[in-house]
Amino acid sequence: MKMKIFSRPTFLITLHLIYLITIPRVYSSLPLPLYAPELFLECLDTQPADHGSRNSRAAVIPTNASFSTNLMRAVRNLRFASGSTRKPEAIVAAVTETHIRATISCCKHLNLELKVRSGGHDYEGFSYTSPVPFVILDMYNFHKVDINLKDETATVEEGVIDLVHKWQQVAPVIDKDLFIRLEIKPVYRSTTSKYKTKTINVSFIGMFLGSPERLLNIMNKRFPELYLTEPDCMVKKWIDSVVFWAEYPENEPLENLLERTSVNESYWKRTSDFVQTPISKRGIAKIFQTMIYHSPLPRRVWMQWNPWGGRMAEIASDETPFTHRAGNVFMIEHFMNWYAPGDELEEAFLAISRSFKKAMTPFVSKNPREAFLNYRDVDIGITIPGYNATFEEAKVYGDKYFKGNYLRLFQVKAGFDPTNFFRSQQGIPVLE
Repeated sequence: MKMKIFSRPTFLITLHLIYLITIPRVYSSLPLPLYAPELFLECLDTQPADHGSRNSRAAVIPTNASFSTNLMRAVRNLRFASGSTRKPEAIVAAVTETHIRATISCCKHLNLELKVRSGGHDYEGFSYTSPVPFVILDMYNFHKVDINLKDETATVEEGVIDLVHKWQQVAPVIDKDLFIRLEIKPVYRSTTSKYKTKTINVSFIGMFLGSPERLLNIMNKRFPELYLTEPDCMVKKWIDSVVFWAEYPENEPLENLLERTSVNESYWKRTSDFVQTPISKRGIAKIFQTMIYHSPLPRRVWMQWNPWGGRMAEIASDETPFTHRAGNVFMIEHFMNWYAPGDELEEAFLAISRSFKKAMTPFVSKNPREAFLNYRDVDIGITIPGYNATFEEAKVYGDKYFKGNYLRLFQVKAGFDPTNFFRSQQGIPVLE
C-alpha cells in the first residue's frame, strides 16, 4: 500500500472575476444573416476598443488557419468533436474586458448564441457546441492562481468491502485538512489460470495539509486499517500536486500546466450522485457485482467517491446557489470511457452507463435525485436551445442541481437577464 500526502506551507489562490455591468450597444437592431462570421468581425470593430487594438484581433473565424486549433484546445470529450458537430461562427479569446463587452454586444445584435468557455468539467459540451448559430467567448486568458500543496495514494485489494464501509464513517469527519477520495474500478484478477476473471480494485487517494507526523497521528487513531507509515509519506509543494491531479507524469515540468491541449482524448459519459445514508456492506458488495457485470473490459464503468463534510457542511444550503451541503456523506462521479468513434458504439456505451446509473438508484439521494452542476448531464433533462423554457420545464433539472435555490435563481435571473440572453440547454429561464 502506498499513500502520498500533501505538505502545507502557506497557499494563496487569487481569481480574477469579471463584472459585466453595462454593455454598450452601438448597432441598431437590424435583420442580418445568422451565419456570417465576417459580419461578426465587422461588428466587433464598431464596438469601443482598447487604445491601438481592434477587437477583431482577438477573434478567429472558420476561414482562419488557426480556427481548428483554437476550437479543439479545450475539447475534452471527443463525442463533441465529430465532423457533424456544428462549429461556432467565431471564437473570441478575450484578453481584456473590452473584448468581452464587444462580444456580448455583437452576439445580441446578430442574434447569435453566446457560449462561454473557461476550464474543464464541461461534460456535455455546452460551452463549445450548440444546434443553433453561436460564438465561443474563450476566457482562458482570465486566470491567475498562486498555490502551494502536495499529494497521496493507496491501493488495497483484500478486505476491500470492509475498508470502503469504514471510509464512509471516517472520511467526511476525519479532519478538515485531510481529503481521502476513493477510486473504484473493475479489473482482471491476477491469476495463473488461462481464464480471466474480474475483480474490483479500490484506490485511496489522499491530500493532507500538514506535516507527516500529524497525518500519521490522525490516521493511526481514526483509520488504522490503512496501515499508513512514515516511509509511505512524500512531502511536496502545493503546485507540484497540480501536476499529479492533472494526470501528468510526476516529474513533468510545471510549465506544461499552461498548455491548453487536452491530454484526455477519448469518448466518454460522466454523471453524478449524492449519497446521504452510508451504504451497508451488503450494498457495497452488490454495487461491486453490478460494476463487474456492466464492464466489458478493457472498457468499464468506474466511480470516484468524494467525501463531503468539513467546511462545506458548515455553510447553510441556502447561503449560496450551491445547495449540496450538510446531510450528504459523499458525492459520486460515474465514468464510462471508450476510444473509437461511431454512432452505434456510442449508443452501446451510453446504454451501459445509463443502466449502471439506474442500478445505483437504491443507494443515492431521492426526491429529487440530486446532481452536481459541474458534472453536467443531459439525461436529467434539457430545454430546447434558442428558446425560453417555462419554470416547470426547467424545474426537471433545476431541482436536481439547486433544490430549493432553483426558485431564487429564477427570481434573480428575471432581474439581471430579463431577455434570457445568457442561456443554455440547462439554463435558468425567465418569465415570458
